[in-house]
Amino acid sequence: MKLCKAEGCKAWYRPEYRSWNARLGFCYDHRKMYYKEWNRKVFLPWLKKQTPEKRALVKKLRRQAWDKWVANNIDKRREQALRSYHANKAKHQAHRNKLRRARYAAKMKH
Repeated sequence: MKLCKAEGCKAWYRPEYRSWNARLGFCYDHRKMYYKEWNRKVFLPWLKKQTPEKRALVKKLRRQAWDKWVANNIDKRREQALRSYHANKAKHQAHRNKLRRARYAAKMKH
């Protein structure tokens, strides 16, 4: 068990033995914040400096990694998709209702 090294955080976590996250020293919540900031400050500026061919290669490799994760964690992906569906359902439902009302109004004009 390790104590999160983020200032003011008193969370204990159990990292995998000799993993990158063990060396990083952050609990789950602070690790998410760390990676979000790293992506914004380090990765995206680096990617923008690359040639279009290099960017396409990075995109392809990231997609392959995602597809591999999905193949290995299909149940987690299904749960994630279901949560996303329910979180965004109202946005799409409102659009469909608007279209339905427009079709009804057009039919009543005739």
